Amino acid sequence: MEEEFVASVVTDKPKPFVFDDSFNRSLRHSVLPVVSRLGEYAVCNRCARAIRSSHMSTEKPLKSALELAMERLRKADAAAGIESRPLTQSEKAAIAEVRNFYEAKLAEQDVLHHSKLRRVMDPAEREALEQGYRRERERLTSERDAKIEKLRRA
Repeated sequence: MEEEFVASVVTDKPKPFVFDDSFNRSLRHSVLPVVSRLGEYAVCNRCARAIRSSHMSTEKPLKSALELAMERLRKADAAAGIESRPLTQSEKAAIAEVRNFYEAKLAEQDVLHHSKLRRVMDPAEREALEQGYRRERERLTSERDAKIEKLRRA
């Protein structure tokens, strides 16, 4: 491995940049360091090829967009004074039981709705059945969500 010194974009101090053995030495032209959201890269001026520095492999791994969003939400919750605590095993079991119960109720409503639709051919009646089915689904899902929220707060 060979080491070169190139000026960092972030600071004026020279920073070592280590090229991997797999790096094609014919492409070692003037290399500029680039710092982006994804990490530090070096970009060759002549071929515009991004080269990952091997000395950066010891740094923290990159985070996904989901991890970054969750981190921002946790910080916002902490700033708002919302305390988050992990659920106990009994709370998780109670939440799973509520979800299973309402999943079964929704499946039952789905089967009943489709059996009623098969018997009705009038478009006005079918529309009334659809509206009733949607209301029932909304009621069941709101009940389920309310019970789960109540269990989480307890």
